[in-house]
Order: sequence, then structure tokens, then C-alpha cells
Amino acid sequence: MSPARTFAVLTLGLMGLAGPWARAEEAVVPAPERPRFVLPAPSAPRAPRLPEVKSSTLSGGAKALILTRPEIPLVAVSARVVWPEGATATGEAQRDGWLLNALVGTGTKVRDGGDLEAALDSVGAFWGLTFGAEGLAIELEVPLGGEDAALALLAEAVLQADFRRREVRRVSRDWRDGYAVLPYDIRELHDRAVNHLLVPADHPHRAWDVAGDQRGLRAGRAEALLADVLRRGQATVSVVGALGEAAALALVERHLGGLSGREGAAPTPVYEPGVGTWLVDRPGFASAMISVSSPGLSRYDPDVPLAQALIDTLAATFTSRLMTELREVRGLTYGVNGWIWSGDAQGRLVVAVDVPEGKVAEAMGVIEAFLNVAFAGGVTAEELRRAQAGAAQRTAQRLLLTGSMAPWLVELERRGLSLAQHEEDLRRLLAATPADIDRVAARLLTPERRAWVVAGDREVIEPQLEQAGRPIDRIVGAEVLAEER
Repeated sequence: MSPARTFAVLTLGLMGLAGPWARAEEAVVPAPERPRFVLPAPSAPRAPRLPEVKSSTLSGGAKALILTRPEIPLVAVSARVVWPEGATATGEAQRDGWLLNALVGTGTKVRDGGDLEAALDSVGAFWGLTFGAEGLAIELEVPLGGEDAALALLAEAVLQADFRRREVRRVSRDWRDGYAVLPYDIRELHDRAVNHLLVPADHPHRAWDVAGDQRGLRAGRAEALLADVLRRGQATVSVVGALGEAAALALVERHLGGLSGREGAAPTPVYEPGVGTWLVDRPGFASAMISVSSPGLSRYDPDVPLAQALIDTLAATFTSRLMTELREVRGLTYGVNGWIWSGDAQGRLVVAVDVPEGKVAEAMGVIEAFLNVAFAGGVTAEELRRAQAGAAQRTAQRLLLTGSMAPWLVELERRGLSLAQHEEDLRRLLAATPADIDRVAARLLTPERRAWVVAGDREVIEPQLEQAGRPIDRIVGAEVLAEER
């Protein structure tokens, strides 16, 4: 800056007017390259020692898992009653389940919802009752000594639910009216498009609810759904905490012993997913959502723990390759999501990200390049050690708290696994080499089997993809997806 200009800036600065001029001058000066933050090299991880879990069967047939933790003066109970018609409820059952999720706990044949909450609060209980696509979930964590009273109240809320109360009618009305005017956001449109791309049109898992369908919700149908799931669904119950095996088993038998174990969920059906690129047009959005998925592994595949290490390295952790590139280097997003889903017959590997609408083609190019590099091999020893350390840490963290252990045991059981099998998988991962991960990457990241879905403003996104040489296989409007079933 010249002496005269420097003097002028200082003079205007005293007057509070130098800001725009000074910034304009600075804008033409290239910013020095910032040194990248270097993460410390992780040490060799060790598998935590997992405790022994006792298994039993309740009188109704439900499986009970007992883990005694005498050093923690808490008792946690987790129960799942899996939807009997399959892994995912669809159609009318899905809609009724959403209403049921708002109604469970609002009142019983003994007391209303307010009294129920007050009674649970009086014993210091942390609790939850939810009904999702896979069935009913019951969660409880309470100080030792309050477990009997608390579980009795939760069992009452589920087994003696009263759907005739005025409060229930109000919830039903509010839920129905609220969904009648709910607009579709970018994520919902994206997820609907993914469902339509991956699932054949004649498959029951293709069914998605739409806002207008909420007008048909009735509390009576939700009540019938709950009764049907309790009668035919397969239940698993776990107890973790400062109770011995006999006392824990007696507790769940006393209050949840009638839950069924006779009918399990139907196997996840196999379908050949579509490939290519879909664009969902949602005019006026300043951001876009992108995902790419490829066929994954069944839950019984021995490479599942290695696949988790692969997705951790690519996108599922804060130190992953795509998180570093898209967030820290390019500033395109706040975060990157990556996960694997493993069904009993097939699975999916998914990477998803939100970016500004004008950066869609750039982000897709970065993601594709990183997937291609991983497909061709090249996971480093340091990346593998970091993924191994993360897996060992997640397991260790679950062991710290009763509230995290109880639902985890149930989830493992639902996936056909046990704590001992999980420990074996973890040890196999800790013994893996970069070549093992590269072999799994070659299985999962095949370029010609990738399915892309982009949701956002077509007028902004389509020209980018055309210029980048990325053909679009289908363009669909938000109103079309809202009507498709």
C-alpha cells in the first residue's frame, strides 16, 4: 500500500469509514496457505474385556438377557417387540404406528398421562415408549430400589393403554391436522426418492406415507395395531445393573412375562436396486442434499466389521477423508454422513452430504473421486488404526453405562448376534491389515453399481451436472413424489 493510501486509510479509520476501502485492497492479496491440522498418530487399540451375559426365556416366549453390574447402583430395562409382518411397517400400519407413537403413555385404564409421568418421576426414572417402523420399544433406567414400581408403570402404559380418553382424542386431532399442512422438506424428498430408486414399484417396501393420508388417522386403528403387535410380535428384553440374575429375571417376568416370542420378523426381502442418477426438483431451496449408495453386505457376512472400518475411513467420522476434504479444505458443508446398513439378506453402503445449491457438481466429483481411490485400494495403516481405535472406543463406551448397554444387547440379539460374537468381530477387526480393508472396498465400491440421488432446485443443479458431463437418468418433481406410492 502506498504511503498516501496508507495515510488516507488511517485518516478514514479515525472517522469510522475505512472498512470497505481497506477490505477492497486486501481482497486482491492472496491469502497465505494455512497449514493443515495434523492429527496425532493413534496407538495400537486393544479390545475391551466384555462381561458375561445370561440368557433365559420368559413364560410368554420372549427372550431375556441379563447382565449384572454390581458396581453401578442403577437398573436399566430395554424391550423390543418386533413388527411381525417384516422388518419395516408400511402402508396403513405405518401411518397408524406414527399416531400410536404419540398416544402411548397419554393415559391408561388406571390413570391419565400426567399421573403416569408424575409417578415415574417420583422414583427417579428415565423412560421412553416409542413405536417405529420396526415395532415397539420400551426403555427404562432407574436408581436401584425403584425398578419394580417403574417397570410396573411402563407395563401399565403399554398393556393397559386407554385410547378412549379425551386427551387421546385431542392428540389424534392435533397429529392429524398438523400433518395435513406439513410441507415436504429437502431431506424427506431426498429419502423418498432413494426409496423409489432402490425399491421396485411392486414391492411393499416402496409404500410411503403422504401428508394427506394423515386425515384418515383414527385412535381405534392405533389401538388395534398395538394389540396385534403385542400378541404376535417377537419380544426381546434385557436387564443391566445392580441386580443378580434371579432378581432381574423375576422383575421382567412379573411385568413383561406375557410378551410373545413365537413369531419373529419376516426376513428382509432381496431386490435388485436401481442405479444411475436421480434429480428431485424442489424450487427455491438454497441448499441441496446428495447421496450415493451401493450394495452392501448381509448382517451375517464376516466382512461387516471391516466394512464399518471402511465407511469410518471414508465418511462416517470427523477425521474421515470426505469430512476433511469437503468441510475443512473446501468449506462445502458442515458435515458428511456415512453408514452401512446390513439386513439379513442384503445391505447398503451410503454416503450423504448437504451442500450449497451451486456446488453440487463439485461435491459429487469429490465424492466420486474418493470412492474410486478407495475402490482401487490405498487405505493407510494410520487410517486403519484410527478406525480400529474408534470401534474399540465405541464398545468401551457402551460398557460404561447401564442405559447404553441394555438397548445394545437387544439390538445385537435382533441382528442374530451376541456379545461374545461382537467381541470376536472386534478382535477380527483389530487384527486386520490395510489389505483386508482394500479387499472389502473392492467388493462394495464398484463404480457401475452406484445410485445417486440429488434433491434441490433443478434450474441451478441441472446445468452444473450437464457441464460436468454427468447424465441424469430421471428428473422428478416434488409433487410427483408426493403422489407416488
